[in-house]
Amino acid sequence: MSGMVGLEMRPEEIELIVAEADKHGDGQTIVLDIESGGGMVIGSLDSVKGAIQGLANYRAQIGSQLSYTNKINSALAIEKENMQQSSSRIKDVNIAEETTRLAKLNILVNSGTAMTAQANLLPQMVLRLIR
Repeated sequence: MSGMVGLEMRPEEIELIVAEADKHGDGQTIVLDIESGGGMVIGSLDSVKGAIQGLANYRAQIGSQLSYTNKINSALAIEKENMQQSSSRIKDVNIAEETTRLAKLNILVNSGTAMTAQANLLPQMVLRLIR
């Protein structure tokens, strides 16, 4: 539920409008009639106090909602940072894993090449001996 408080000032009167924006659209209007002799209040002091209390209640609700929103915003910012750090760690692990795999395959390729070279040397040595 939200509300509206308005103040209209005319030369002959001051009108304080307090309206709650609910499904019924009910509200109160307090009119202060200003006469040249000092002024006559139409409405009651209780109504003015009620309007002030209603305004204070709305301010408290808005303040609590703002506080809650700020709390959620902070929690989401922390969660975002944690997710970014987790993603970075996962990428680092994946890169390290692939680098290790590449090194292993390079060692196997190099050792295979060396074995082939040594295997090719043996027939050449035999041919040299025959000549």
